[in-house]
Amino acid sequence: MQADSYFTLVDLEELQRINKLTEPPLLMDVSDQELLEIIEEDKQLTIPKISNNTRAVERCVRLVTEASSSVIGYENRQGYILSVLKSRNLIPSTENKKAFLDCLLES
Repeated sequence: MQADSYFTLVDLEELQRINKLTEPPLLMDVSDQELLEIIEEDKQLTIPKISNNTRAVERCVRLVTEASSSVIGYENRQGYILSVLKSRNLIPSTENKKAFLDCLLES
């Protein structure tokens, strides 16, 4: 299937047919009544600001890319990612460069 626009990227009718259609995550906390009021009264929908370009996101993208090139299969990739994250939690981290240098000097 070729998509020529954003709206044809996902076949909503097919997702509805196989019962896999879900509501958008940003609207999960908005009740149907609130949504109707927003539409009928031409109100602004307040959307929280969500940062999607952070160092944490970049680290996750790098980790998923690394996992995809290292192992084959969903379960193996997921296991790889979880083991890397677990090992990162075991290694002590430092807040800044000075704390890192202090940690090295203590050793």
